[in-house]
Amino acid sequence: MEVYAANASAVRLWLSVAGQWRRAGMTGLPVALDYAAVESVMNMQAIPRRQRGALLNDLRVMERVTLDVWSEQRG
Repeated sequence: MEVYAANASAVRLWLSVAGQWRRAGMTGLPVALDYAAVESVMNMQAIPRRQRGALLNDLRVMERVTLDVWSEQRG
């Protein structure tokens, strides 16, 4: 898969947190990324604070699209 250079940081962060989903009660369906885990990964990766807002916005877009696709797949 080719990734535009402008999106590389967001994609790297996404891949680092891709398993960090909050799940809904009895169904266990993913409902949102665990933002505490996202912050922890940002800290571990020493992502500068000035970049975090933009990266979080990018993650939110990827999160929303992922949830929409999963919802469509479930029917």
